[in-house]
Amino acid sequence: MKKDDTSRVQALIVVAVLLLAFGIVVLVQSKAIDINGLFSKESPEESVLADDTKESTGRTDKKKSKSRKNKTSANVKSAETYSGVGLPIDSFNNVKIYYNGRIGHVAGRSVTPDGYNLGLKYQCVEFIKRYYYEYFNFKMPNGYGHAREYFNTSLPDGAFNSKRGLIQYQNAGTTKPKVNDIIVFGPSQGNSFGHIAIISRVMDSEIEIVQQNVGRQTRVRFPLVHYENYWTVAQEEILGWLRLP
Repeated sequence: MKKDDTSRVQALIVVAVLLLAFGIVVLVQSKAIDINGLFSKESPEESVLADDTKESTGRTDKKKSKSRKNKTSANVKSAETYSGVGLPIDSFNNVKIYYNGRIGHVAGRSVTPDGYNLGLKYQCVEFIKRYYYEYFNFKMPNGYGHAREYFNTSLPDGAFNSKRGLIQYQNAGTTKPKVNDIIVFGPSQGNSFGHIAIISRVMDSEIEIVQQNVGRQTRVRFPLVHYENYWTVAQEEILGWLRLP
């Protein structure tokens, strides 16, 4: 095993030991929360609401065989269904975060005046793309896909992700996360779509993220561990972070 690989493994072991010793899974204003409850479900256009049609186990095969158009009409609920949907509940650098009711709710598609697809309202992906569009005037070459797909796991640490137009860094890699990075969570039990957010603060021993479509919980903190040359955000689903070149 190469020296760099050995050091990275050692860094991961140190993180695991710290989490076990102190009982830290994730911090939200100094209180533990269930990370599986954080994730949202974003679908590419060709499979809109693919997972949101399963609201009742009593549906007949005939109902399940309806066209995608009919499924979408039946499941894209109006904002009145969830009190406050579409209202701003937070902001970061003057970019608003909107309330979405339950995590699987979709209120149509968000598109900029010049035709750039921001994603499904008001999912997690819609916020990060809208943030980069409004704050940086940046458009991703390919803006479709589930949240987890915004991080290309086949690329080496520090490589250019041409699909997103951003440089990506692995968690437990040599690059410290910074404010405005896009942080990507992989799939977890009960959530195959992953999650995505913006890093809003970076401190000595923790980071804060700002996110959309997690109820009203727009900000969450995670421990940040520095071991030798490696930086690890201590949450097992985090794949890494993306940054403008």
